[in-house]
Formats: sequence, C-alpha cells, structure tokens
Amino acid sequence: MRANPSGPAAQPPQVERTSPDESERQIRAEAVKLLYKQSRSVFSVSIINASLLVYLLWGVIPEQRLVIWLSLLLMLTAIRALFSIRYMRLKPAMEHNWRWARIYTFGSLLSGCIWGSAGILLYPQGHIEYQALVIFLLGGMGVGAFASHVIYLPAFYSYFVPSMLPVFFNLLSEGDRSHVTLGMWVGAFIVGVLILSRNSNRIQTDALRLRVENQMLITRLEKKREIAEQASIAKSKFLAAASHDLRQPLFALGMFSQTLEEIARDDDIRTISQHIKTTYTSLKNLLDSLLDISKLEAGVVRAEKSDFFLQDLFERLALEFQPVAQAEGIELRVIPTSAVVHSDAAILGRVLRNLVDNAIRYTHDGKIIIGLKHCAGGYQIRVCDSGIGIAAEHHDKIFNEYYQVANIERDAEKGLGLGLAIVKGSVELLGEHISLSSQPGKGTMFCITIARGEQLKPAQIAHNNYSAQEEKIILVIDDDRFVRDGLQHMLETWGFVPLIADSGRGAIEVLENEGLEPDLVLADYRLRDHENGVEAAEVVIARIGRPLPIIIITGDTAPERLREVVAHGHELLHKPIPPQELRAAILLHLGQDEEGN
Repeated sequence: MRANPSGPAAQPPQVERTSPDESERQIRAEAVKLLYKQSRSVFSVSIINASLLVYLLWGVIPEQRLVIWLSLLLMLTAIRALFSIRYMRLKPAMEHNWRWARIYTFGSLLSGCIWGSAGILLYPQGHIEYQALVIFLLGGMGVGAFASHVIYLPAFYSYFVPSMLPVFFNLLSEGDRSHVTLGMWVGAFIVGVLILSRNSNRIQTDALRLRVENQMLITRLEKKREIAEQASIAKSKFLAAASHDLRQPLFALGMFSQTLEEIARDDDIRTISQHIKTTYTSLKNLLDSLLDISKLEAGVVRAEKSDFFLQDLFERLALEFQPVAQAEGIELRVIPTSAVVHSDAAILGRVLRNLVDNAIRYTHDGKIIIGLKHCAGGYQIRVCDSGIGIAAEHHDKIFNEYYQVANIERDAEKGLGLGLAIVKGSVELLGEHISLSSQPGKGTMFCITIARGEQLKPAQIAHNNYSAQEEKIILVIDDDRFVRDGLQHMLETWGFVPLIADSGRGAIEVLENEGLEPDLVLADYRLRDHENGVEAAEVVIARIGRPLPIIIITGDTAPERLREVVAHGHELLHKPIPPQELRAAILLHLGQDEEGN
C-alpha cells in the first residue's frame, strides 16, 4: 500500500522554534530564579544588621520601639524565607514565574518600608553620631540590595526607594547646615544608585540573554541531533528490511535464470535466459551498490578483524570469476601466496570482488592478475588489468559517488558509479589505504595496503572440479518456497543431490525419510517461528553426530548477524548471491571437508 504523500506521515519532522516573546519570558524567569537563589544570603544579612542596629541603639531609643521594629522585621523575613523555600522546592514552570516575581517584589517593598521606618522611628534626635550610624547602615543595605536585586529592577526599586527616602527627608527637615548637607549627600547617593542600577541591569540582562539564547540554541541543536539520530535509526531499519525483503526474491530469480541458461537446449530460450541473467545481474549490482553505500554512510557496518590466510580469499575469487573472465575471452590469474593477513575477510572480499568485477567490465582482451607484494610494515594487494585504463585527470574523481568516466549514456549495465566509492569507503573502514596507477590503453592497477597477521597453521586449499557423478548431498533449509525451488534446480544442474526442508525439524524428517546424511548444510538465517539457520543446522549436526560444513545465507545485513554466525565458525553469504559465488563457496567447503580440514 502506498503512503499518501500529503498525509501527516509524509511531513518532515519540525524543530520547535522559540519566539522573541518566549525568549524574553525565559530571561525574566531566569532573573526571578536568581532572586530566590540569592534570597538566603539577603535574609541573613538583613537579620544580622537589624540585630546590630538594635544592640547599638539600645538605651538611646526606647526599648519597646526597638523590640517592635525588630520583631516586625524578623516576622517578615521568616515569611519571605518560607516562600523562598517553597519556590526552590516547587521549581515552578516559566508561565508561573510572574506570580512568584510579584510575591518577591511585594516582600521587598514591605522590607524596604520597615527599614525605611528606621530613618524615622530609630532616628536619635540630638545624637549625630548615632544618626550617621543609621544612615551608614541604611546605605549599606541599599548597596547590598543593588548587588542582589539589580537583575530584576522592580524588586530593587521596591526596596531601595522606601528604605532611603524617609531618612533623606528627615535630614532635610532638621534645617541646619550640617544636616541639610548630609541630606544632600544622601539624595545624591539615591540618584546615583538609581542611575547605576539601570546601566547595571542592562549589562546583567544582556549577559543573561546571551546565556539563555545559548541554552536555547543548545536545546534546539539537541532536538535536531535527536531527530537526526531517529532518522539514522529509521534509515538503518529500512536498510535492514529492504536488504532482506528485496534480496530474497532477487536471489530466487538469479537461481532460476542460472538454471534456465544451463538446461536450455533451444537457442531462442538460451538467448532469453541470458537476457534475464543480464537483467538480474544489473539489478543485483544496483541494489548491492545502493545498500552498501547507504550502510557505509549510516555507519551500520563495523569491521571485525581477525587473522586469516589470504590464499583462501584468492581461491574463492578465482573460482567465482574465472568462468566470467573466460566467457569474455580474458585470462584471470591469481598468484598463490602463503601470507597471513589481519583484516575483515568479508569486507575485504567485497572490496576485491568490486575491483575484479570492474576489471572484467573494462578489459576487452588480455589478462587480469591478482597478487600480493611484501612492503614495509605489511602487504600490498594488487589487482592489475590490461584494460582501457583511466586518464590522469580522472584519478582523483573516480572514487566519488556516481562518477563514471565512460558512461555518459547512464547504461544500467555499467552500474551507477558507486563501486569505487564503496571500495574506498570499505578500505577506510578497515583503516587501510587504496591507491591507483593507470594510463589510457595500458591498463589499471589498484593497490590496497593490508596488515600482517600472526602465523597460522598452513591451510590446504582444494582445487576441485566436481562432476555430476560425485553426487554430493547438500541439505537446503529455507522457508521461502521460491528460494527452495531455485536452489533445488540449480544444485541439480551442478550435479549435487539437494535435500529440501523449511526448518530444523523439517530437515530431520527429510533425512530420516530419505535415509541419507548430507555433506553440507546450506541454510537461510531467518526462518519461521523465530528459528534461525544456525539453530536449524546445529539440530542437524546433533542428529547426525558429526561436524558438517555449514553455509548460512541471508538478506539481513545487520552487524550482529555477522558476529553471531562468525562466532559459530560458519560462513555467511549475503543474498542475492551470484550463482558462481555460491558454487565457489560450496566447492571450497566440500573440498576442505574431503581433506579433513
């Protein structure tokens, strides 16, 4: 069912943007938060200064007046402290900060009035030294309020103005020169602090705005990162689903086309089968290229390095590509080697297959040589051909995606121009380096650096050329009917005896009914009822009571599948598998089994 492109599901995810008004509300909210955060020290200083003032004026001002004044201040401070504690515990949302801002401002106003009343009620007539003490203390409290409240001017003004105006007017009302002069100084102090408060508030607000905007930017970037991660996860899931669901029928199509070509007796049917095979090969290459480049970009491919004999891989390449090269009139030669390398055999195999396939495609006559050269610190794998070559101006571009030198018409049989991009990405994933040497008309040589591995016990590679008379028995376990039918027909044309089952239990039943034991198990990874090919194959081995070579085939390219299959010591092949690659894998495993390895 096709998705409706105009529906909600088709809309791209939107990142929430913050409006200027919301930004200003958040700045005010942060200012209010700072007020309450500093309130503990403000209340402490207020209580200490009030207690000292009462102590110093005790005996100068009537005691009852001092006690009432101090009690009112302590009561107000306690109430404000409770509101502050509640605010810090609740951590109210931004839309509720206005209410808390008004509560704090009202508390500042009451506190300013009580302190301002000290300029009248606690003003000792005829004692200028005590008067100076009251003025000094009120001015100091005003400076403290400036430091702690200037981030939010309403709270500062509500305290500072009522705390300083009474003593200012009281000094002027004295009428004598010294008190008027002192009053003018207090007035200048009030005006100066009010002007300074506006400038300081602007600076602190700008700093707060910058911090808030940076935090908002970080939040938006985090949301975008989460969206990108979700998109990457969705892309990976899509790739896994597409890899399995598209490769499955394509694999069956390849086997049917190969079987049809091999059994065709009529020239017209043979021609049609060759066209089908060509179309299948083009479609497979396109699918492989698109999925491989997407997986590399999504970072879902991980290199699992180990030590292995490079000759194993060389032999497989020879078995797989020699029939293709011979059909094109090209000599494919693999130079034997006993080298042990340290790399990911599966990724390196795909790299070399891409290079050899490319060499066959652009070599019209002559030969292709695959070999290894010793160099400082490791080895260098070389794939050389006598093909059309590549001009120097293209050397830096051919590893780019979709770049092709000789495919202006975009012939699908020549691919999408992703092969060498995949090669480069895969080689970089392995932590190695690839280089190119080529001249038009003289051929091309690709060189891949590779690390040395630890010495292993020498492996024996069997050179096999099985005929139909050998009748090796291959047990096929796959829950897809078309894949089972395709494998059965293709294996029969190669001279093998296929036994077909759709599960581990079904395989046991087939073996018991036929009274046969297989020489090799070929199992799909993903089977019905949450069973997998590894489990099904091991059920067969347990029933037979002896080890068997096992090849797991799958359209699932998730890295955990690779690790699970490799951990059991089995070979893993990805659908759609070219028939010649599958045949090469079968021959190698049967040959090793015959040698007892």
